[in-house]
Amino acid sequence: MTVRRPLDGLRIAITRAAEQCAELSARLRAHGAEPLEWPLIAFAPSDSAAADAEVGTPAQYHWVVFSSANGVRFFCDRPGMGTWPGRVQVAAVGPQTAAALDRRGIRVDAMPAEYRAAQIAGAIGDVRNLRILIVRPADAPRDLPVSLTNAGADVAEAIVYRTVGVAPPQTLDSLRPDAITLASGSAAASLAALLAGKPLPESTLIASIGPATTAGARRAGLPVHVEAAEHTLDGLVAALVKHYERKVSA
Repeated sequence: MTVRRPLDGLRIAITRAAEQCAELSARLRAHGAEPLEWPLIAFAPSDSAAADAEVGTPAQYHWVVFSSANGVRFFCDRPGMGTWPGRVQVAAVGPQTAAALDRRGIRVDAMPAEYRAAQIAGAIGDVRNLRILIVRPADAPRDLPVSLTNAGADVAEAIVYRTVGVAPPQTLDSLRPDAITLASGSAAASLAALLAGKPLPESTLIASIGPATTAGARRAGLPVHVEAAEHTLDGLVAALVKHYERKVSA
């Protein structure tokens, strides 16, 4: 006897950058969904001379903080990046960022229990008089540098990449998703621009990876029907499963 899974047959759109869709696709497929890879954003290195200047200087800092796995890639692949200085402590926003650092042989010393950039300050501890470098995208919220500065740290920032909206390969009407997943505020803004003020079909829900993305979606005028309790891809899938389990049992 075949046991029906909550996501069986559901068409779920993935709005991450094209090179990042496969990871979420595999998770959704394992739960019976039909993943629709529908990238709405792409990443590009920033043209910041200040970032170039910071790439070769991690040894000057007590801590280097990475707020995303993309930040790891764009920082470590930037010209001028040498061998990572072992005495510099490293903080990661969450497990995906930590995994990206681990693949490069960089040890993570701190990671917040709640995977949000604003929570990193608490994971590091007492930062008074410490020099801290934050590696981030151009469009990141200011919560983290502000919280670290307010706690007494001497904060510098390396803006190593930017997020840009892209035209998706299919229209929303032709895609016909049951759900759209959002893993960043940038994807939410891109979706809102695509809709151009038109409402989503009533049968289509939006699922967010966490509070920061939800806030970005609501600022862009989008509804959020499902939010992940754990702010990871696994948490996003779990939130969708829980939502549709309720619908099945209702």
